[in-house]
Amino acid sequence: SSVAVCQWGGALAPTDDAAAKVVDGAARVRCDAPVICVGCGQVGGGGASMVAAGCMDGSVKLVEYGAGVSDATSGMGARLLKTLGDDSEATTGIKHAKYVKVVAWSASASLLASASADGSIQLSRVGQPDEDGTVKVEKVQTMHLPGSVEAMCFL
Repeated sequence: SSVAVCQWGGALAPTDDAAAKVVDGAARVRCDAPVICVGCGQVGGGGASMVAAGCMDGSVKLVEYGAGVSDATSGMGARLLKTLGDDSEATTGIKHAKYVKVVAWSASASLLASASADGSIQLSRVGQPDEDGTVKVEKVQTMHLPGSVEAMCFL
């Protein structure tokens, strides 16, 4: 499984192969578990562009994307910054017991919410990534609801 990031606007070009070129040029980041949902956000007040990908194993992948990211010399590039929920995440405590069904970024701050089939919602503060791809993630709050969380958004 992977997260593929591309510039869909190019698919509207008046050529027969425009969409195929966009898909072929997508930046891809490999994920160990199947990706169920994604959410895009700007971290740090217009800083880094990120995708949060909710996965079947209860983890959330943070992927930075944009021109010049990773090894992209032109066009779109992407790199995996952090996996929330792997064994090395003892400090953030962000791990869902079941698969992640929805992720959402706040519009006014660098907050990421992830919700799971286990009824948990994790609210995390995501920092701006360093040049080497290091990003700080801080657990803000965990909430538990009776039953699976099907949808959510910031208002």
